[in-house]
Amino acid sequence: MTDNTCCKRLRIGDVSPFEIVMLGWYDGLHNGMASCRTCGLAYNFEMLAWDSERETRIYGFRQVSRGSYDAIAVLAALPSPEPAQLRDRLDKMAVLLRDSLASSLEWNLYIKSTDLSKEILTAKYIDFSTWNSILSSSENGRVS
Repeated sequence: MTDNTCCKRLRIGDVSPFEIVMLGWYDGLHNGMASCRTCGLAYNFEMLAWDSERETRIYGFRQVSRGSYDAIAVLAALPSPEPAQLRDRLDKMAVLLRDSLASSLEWNLYIKSTDLSKEILTAKYIDFSTWNSILSSSENGRVS
């Protein structure tokens, strides 16, 4: 049986539709690139928050070009370079990441997960107007 879970139709408890390219790790996956196995959309993501046990994390996703994802995935899949070539590899990765983010949109997909490669605990699309509404509804003008 084929899993047709897609990033455009995520539900609580879905199997993750993402292929993950890890770019940062801190007590777990921190940031990287993701590609939906079903529709092919590509994203840059970053961990935005975690629980007190550092197990459940909230990630922000922003769409990037497929070409940017592919270039980063190819470079990340290469064998580890010799120490003398490490700086060159890191510089190439930094340029590719910078270029991918230069054309990316705002974060608009937020995912709660303990492992982005396995399960989606919950997900929500939040665009600017939704953020504006959330942040405009503070009580008595105080930050809570």
